[in-house]
Amino acid sequence: MQTERRNNMFFYGSVETGGNLWGLFVDKNAAGERTIFNTPLTQFVRLEADFRDYFKVNRNVTWANRFNVGYGHAYGNSTSLPFVRQFFAGGSNDIRAFAARSLGPGTYRVDTARFADQAGDIKIMLNSELRFKLVSILHGALFADAGNVWLRREDTGTPATPGNPGRPGRPGSGFKLQNALSELAVGAGAGLRVDASIFVVRLDVAFPVRKPWLPAGERWVFDDINFGDKAWRRDNIIYNIGIGYPF
Repeated sequence: MQTERRNNMFFYGSVETGGNLWGLFVDKNAAGERTIFNTPLTQFVRLEADFRDYFKVNRNVTWANRFNVGYGHAYGNSTSLPFVRQFFAGGSNDIRAFAARSLGPGTYRVDTARFADQAGDIKIMLNSELRFKLVSILHGALFADAGNVWLRREDTGTPATPGNPGRPGRPGSGFKLQNALSELAVGAGAGLRVDASIFVVRLDVAFPVRKPWLPAGERWVFDDINFGDKAWRRDNIIYNIGIGYPF
């Protein structure tokens, strides 16, 4: 990035595939699956785009914005991406008002959200951050984050069978374009950064203002914000410590 310019833009795009070449040479077994050494072959295409803009308001103030979107399509033996290649939402470099990997998919919410490990095939994320110098190497920031992840297909679970208890589904986890905006989580917060040029240590404090798992029409939670209430702070304020800027 050219630091002398007032406005700088950055774009990153990636295309990742898995199992496609092997799939041309491996025949299906009796169960209709393509396997290698009796292991089902995972076939997928994963696309991701990350666009960022850094606008210098003046010498000590920068307005930074990011738009990040990802899409994964699994086929053949699989209906979703491998877990390690799925998209996640929440955490110190992401949607900071929510614990890491706790958001989604969609409007689904696991009971123990602070220790959840949820993922999706589709991701939409928007970040906006006003960065300003306080004194010497100490900098501050005000920010807002929005986003979520979804599964390409609704997780309906698996039915119970003799010897197998089955698995419950995740209602609301599927992606529907007409519902995407209404299912975005939104958070806001402030941060302090020690920027010594060769390294940056960051502390961000954030809280949710929109919770996608709540019923439609009740997802904005501005009226519930109460910094003086200990129970509210415990359930809503998230502290993020990181090295480097979030984007």
